[in-house]
Amino acid sequence: MRQYRFVTIWRLQAPIERVFAEIDAVDAWPEWWPNVRRVEKLEDGDADGIGAAFATTFVGRLPYPLRFDLRVTRREPPRSVVGDATGELEGVGEWTLWEEGGLTLVRYVWAIRTAMKPRYTADVERSGRWWAITVPELRGVHTQSRTLDGVEPMVREAIAVFLDVGEDTFDVEVREALEPEVERVVREAILARSAAFEQQRTASAKARAAVMVLRHRGLPQRDIGRLLKLSHQRVAQLLDSTAR
Repeated sequence: MRQYRFVTIWRLQAPIERVFAEIDAVDAWPEWWPNVRRVEKLEDGDADGIGAAFATTFVGRLPYPLRFDLRVTRREPPRSVVGDATGELEGVGEWTLWEEGGLTLVRYVWAIRTAMKPRYTADVERSGRWWAITVPELRGVHTQSRTLDGVEPMVREAIAVFLDVGEDTFDVEVREALEPEVERVVREAILARSAAFEQQRTASAKARAAVMVLRHRGLPQRDIGRLLKLSHQRVAQLLDSTAR
């Protein structure tokens, strides 16, 4: 797991009680905190708010969203709130409030570790006889590959060098950007193959059902095959599959 410690200081022209109330209302964070994309209350706390739990989606300095549960473990209005995070992000978040020079100051500390690998996107576009590769999350990471099979190894090497980390410490998603006409014919071929697979599966199910009906009528395998225009070997396979 990778460990991080982020410290942020907020200086706000508002009474400390009001600032504390905004921080304390965790399920309302998405209304004013851009980094918080979603919050859902999971449990109510006790009379002092201890134990309240929230499912949270957060986007911070890391280049991907993190989903975790946040549970309030300490709450001292209007001076501090502490919560434990579990999930894709694990650790402790602590808010400390005080007044200074007519302002309310908030010290926000995340001491966390990520329980998942970071994921980077490899955008791939044809350039001459090569595939040109960029990583939108990491400006300055560019590479190229002769084949699509070579894209992931090349981009893993480029990211690892750029971040000075191991090639197995992150995940990569490859996205091919194709010309409209190429994308159209590829999509049509994939859809046609999928439809053919579904039709074949339906045909096999109907053939199996027909074989069983005819078998229960006492017909021998060769007669069943002749009626259904199947080989007697295929009839035997269908009978065997229904007997399992």
